[in-house]
Amino acid sequence: MKKYLLFISMVFTISLLVSAQSTADIYCKKGGEKIALQDYQGAMKDLNKAIESNGKHAEAYSKRGFTKYKLHDFQGAMIDLNTAIEINPKLAVAYFNRGVLKSEMADQTGAVNDYNKALELDPSLSEAFYNRGVIKWDLKDFQGAAKDFTKAIELNTKYTEAYYYRGLTKSKLLDFQGAIKDYTKAIDLNSKLIDAYTNRGIAKNNTQDFQGAIADLTRATELDPYQKEAYYNRGISKHYLLDYDGAITNFNKAIELDMYHADAYFFRGKSKKELADFEGALADYNKSLQIKPGNTEVYFCSGIVKTALKDYQNALIDFDAFIQANPKDSNAFATRAQTKELLADYQGALKDYDKVVELTPKEGKAYFNRGNVKYKLQMQINACTDWSKAGELGYMEAYEQIKSNCK
Repeated sequence: MKKYLLFISMVFTISLLVSAQSTADIYCKKGGEKIALQDYQGAMKDLNKAIESNGKHAEAYSKRGFTKYKLHDFQGAMIDLNTAIEINPKLAVAYFNRGVLKSEMADQTGAVNDYNKALELDPSLSEAFYNRGVIKWDLKDFQGAAKDFTKAIELNTKYTEAYYYRGLTKSKLLDFQGAIKDYTKAIDLNSKLIDAYTNRGIAKNNTQDFQGAIADLTRATELDPYQKEAYYNRGISKHYLLDYDGAITNFNKAIELDMYHADAYFFRGKSKKELADFEGALADYNKSLQIKPGNTEVYFCSGIVKTALKDYQNALIDFDAFIQANPKDSNAFATRAQTKELLADYQGALKDYDKVVELTPKEGKAYFNRGNVKYKLQMQINACTDWSKAGELGYMEAYEQIKSNCK
C-alpha cells in the first residue's frame, strides 16, 4: 500500500532574535522548498546549514530525517527524527514520519504508537489515519482499517488511495456493494487507477454482475496489457456466463503472464471440464496442485473428472483428501457416496449418506439417496422409512419409490 511522508513548511515572521536563529529558519525554509521539488541533495545542504546555525532546530532535524529517508538512509533518518522529538516533543510531523520509517523497518507496533501520538497532537493528519489503516490491514484487522480509512476520507474527501483501500477492506468484509461504491469514487478521482478497475471487476463478479465485471476488467487490460489478475478474473466472468472458450482464452493469457498462477490453471481446468475435455482439465488440476498444494477444492474437482473418466479408485483418493480438509462438506460426502455406488460398494456409500443426513437433517434428498442404497442392501423397511422422511421434507421423487417398493 502507498504510504505518505509529510514535512511542514512553517511561515516565519520577521524576528528580532539572534541572527543564528534567523539564519537557521531561512535555511530550513529553503530546505523545505527543495524537498517539495524532490531536490533531496540540495535540501540536505540547506538543512545541514540550518542545523549548523542552530543545533536545537527541531523542524530542521525533522526535515533532514525526511530527506535521509528519501535517500534510503534509514538509520540516519531515525537519528534525526529522534533528535527532533527530543527537542520538541509536540512536533506531530516528526512522530508521523518516524512512524512511516518504523513501518518500513517492519516495526509495526512502533509505527502505530507513533501514528497514535501524531494524531493526539494533530487530529487533522489524514495521512496518519491512512497509514495506520494500512498497518491494521496488514494485521487483518479489517474493521479497524475501515474506520481509519473512513476518518482519512472525512478529513480529505478527495483522498483517492483511502477510497481505494477502503474498497479493498470492504471486499474483505464481504461488503461488495460498498466496495464497488468506493472503487467508483477512486476512479472518479483518478480515471487511470488500474487496480481500482480490476478490483471493482472482482467485486462485481462477487455480486454476479458478470457483464459489468467484464467491462471493468477489459478497461484494466486496456490501461495495462500485463494485468494478469484482470485476465484471470475476466476468465471467471466468462466461465459463469457459460462462455467456456472465452474463459479459457483469458486463463491462457493469465498463465502466459504468470506461469505459476495456480488459480488460473484451476479455473481453466473447470472450464475444460465443462467442455468435456476431461484429460485437459485433469492436467490443469494437477498443475494447480503442484504450485498450490493447499487448495483442497482442486481435489474435489479432480475427483469429479476422474469419475467422469471412470477412474473411480483414484477419484475416491481425491475425495478422501478433500473431505479430510473439509469434514463438514455434505456435498463431498454425497459425491463420494455416488462414486462408491459405481463400484458397488454399497456399505461404504451408506456410511457416507449417513454422514450427509447428519450434516443436513432437513434435506429430503439426503434421506432419498440413503434410502436407495439401503434398498440395494435389501434393507427394505429402513429404505421405506428414509423415503417417507424424504417425502415429508418435500422431496417428491421419494413417493415414486414408495409406490413401487413399499407395500
